[in-house]
Amino acid sequence: MLKNEVIIQFSIQSFNIDPSKITNFLELRPSKIWIKGEPKIKQGSLKYKNNGWEIVLKKNNICHIDSFLEEMIIKLSAKKSQLISMNNVEKKISIIVYSMNLMPSFIYNNEVIAFLHETSITLEHDIYCIDREH
Repeated sequence: MLKNEVIIQFSIQSFNIDPSKITNFLELRPSKIWIKGEPKIKQGSLKYKNNGWEIVLKKNNICHIDSFLEEMIIKLSAKKSQLISMNNVEKKISIIVYSMNLMPSFIYNNEVIAFLHETSITLEHDIYCIDREH
């Protein structure tokens, strides 16, 4: 039985270059890229308001967000100096939780907080409690 689904997204947005240049600069493979003005979904009317580059991690039945977030931080830590040098862009880690029967804990240690501060990465949370019985 699925108790929760957790998605962690690291995104870079609001830049005026081809997203492939972000890929080359960071030497990381994104899960998704998009260009300003492209439809968000095929044949959709909603369009992206800016260029974007994103890495996505997904797991189910997570008890502690901090251990899962550390996977993303480890991936990004090797590129810390490049991330620090990226000015005038929006850098963000989004944690999305779809909770069916299990709400994970959210505890962040000093190293994670320091990394986010040093790299100017914003942290945001979206939590959705899903009632599977109705």
